[in-house]
Amino acid sequence: MRSIQSLLRPIGRTAILLVLSLVAALSLGACMSDDDYSMSAADALCFPADTVCIDTVVSGKMTPTRRFVISNPTSKAIRLSAVRLERGTASPFRVNVDGVSLDGGSVGSEARLEVAAGDSLHVFVFADVPEMQSDVPVEHADRLTLTTEGGLSQSITLTVWGQDVVRLNDTVAQTGDTLLDGRRPYLVTDSLVVPQGRTLTIAPGVRLWFAPNAGMTVRGRLVARGTAEQPIVMRGDRLGNMFEGQPYDRIPAQWGGIVFTSESSGSHLDHCDIHSGTYGIICQAADATQVALRMENSVLHNMSLSAFTACAARTEVGNCQITNAGQHCVMLYGGHHRFVHCTIANFYRFGRGDGYALCYTNEMDGHIQPLEQAEFVNTIITGDRSDEILGLPTTLDVDVPFGYRFDHCLMATIPTDDDEGVTDCLWDNKDDDHEVWAADNFFPAFDLPHLRFTFTLDKRSQAVGKADPDVTRVTYPQDPQGYSRLSDDGPDMGCYERQPNEQDEDDDMAATK
Repeated sequence: MRSIQSLLRPIGRTAILLVLSLVAALSLGACMSDDDYSMSAADALCFPADTVCIDTVVSGKMTPTRRFVISNPTSKAIRLSAVRLERGTASPFRVNVDGVSLDGGSVGSEARLEVAAGDSLHVFVFADVPEMQSDVPVEHADRLTLTTEGGLSQSITLTVWGQDVVRLNDTVAQTGDTLLDGRRPYLVTDSLVVPQGRTLTIAPGVRLWFAPNAGMTVRGRLVARGTAEQPIVMRGDRLGNMFEGQPYDRIPAQWGGIVFTSESSGSHLDHCDIHSGTYGIICQAADATQVALRMENSVLHNMSLSAFTACAARTEVGNCQITNAGQHCVMLYGGHHRFVHCTIANFYRFGRGDGYALCYTNEMDGHIQPLEQAEFVNTIITGDRSDEILGLPTTLDVDVPFGYRFDHCLMATIPTDDDEGVTDCLWDNKDDDHEVWAADNFFPAFDLPHLRFTFTLDKRSQAVGKADPDVTRVTYPQDPQGYSRLSDDGPDMGCYERQPNEQDEDDDMAATK
């Protein structure tokens, strides 16, 4: 006769553990008498909170599942006579309690739900949020109530916010120019395409939310002009938290980005907030004599690859923040480019590779790309590293143009005093003369645990008051937030004009004591 061990061996260790667990559970249940269960209304379960909130989601989409635990702190087991949702089958919430689903909105004693002394129940909740034809988020709520055999009813509130959207797919401006001016967010589930010869105009305050891997391809012209009060926002469509206190919106690679193809020209972005994508903006052009893209008063932030890439194009960028990229913040392959009053800073926190804040070259994939001009004026170029600028002249042909100019810039790179392309610049290096380096107190302290980055200037920064006022007057006398650059002792380098605050007054008072 074969032994029990030989019979069980083919089943495997996992199956044996499951069988033993089942036997133990059945034995425990068989050994427990009614006296081991509480019948007192004074014996209460312990809930984790009064309310469980499942973030904000796009209406019509399932939410992520939230899990929480309800424990039994008493010395006796507690049986549940009923578990129900107050709104029953009309509830947007779907609940599972220790493997028992509330498919009809409630279960009774037949579900045999119980929690042993000192043990707990695991509750899983998600919501199917309906569309409400509303421009603003709508709250949906219900109450989950557990009733014990002792007659005690306890409840926890479940809430979720749903945001209705306008869904966009594939090509826009197919038969003519198109205007997006909706007060609800636009949800792009597949990449938008603006055909050649067509214009897509986006009104102030419009929000474009992109599904993962979705983006925008512009073969025609994109005109997106927001305002300081009503910026145009382009971001991913995941609205909830990756984990407690960390929204998906601060995680890169939530969507693709914007590609301006070689057929495109004359696009204009103003007061646009474009963040947490994969490749940010890629601008290609067959004719560098025409301005392919002008970008002003805008933010490109937190891209997993490069944030701004231009290939043989002519671009004009002013009053812009281009920050935090897994590769380069700005990558220029040939062309003609001018950056004025920009902050280009790389403090990426998701495994940065060999990228720089700025890289420029006159070669791409073994092909010559003449760099007619890469000009940076009144601009900050910095990051975690002591050298954040990489210029790569081609070795294929020494006569190919490799033009660059840095004027009144603050740069984290190797200082030089004999380069004709560098005039009136400051060096963002920690040395005997300049003790404040960008990674320390150049900007206000970053909130790294929550991935919050602020690129306004600290009062000790070398950039304060050091921009060329003549350039400021004819280009950007106001910063993107509308503050005058010409109302104090001198304009600041970078994107933002520093504003005095209460902390300055406190520091000044402390210095006089």
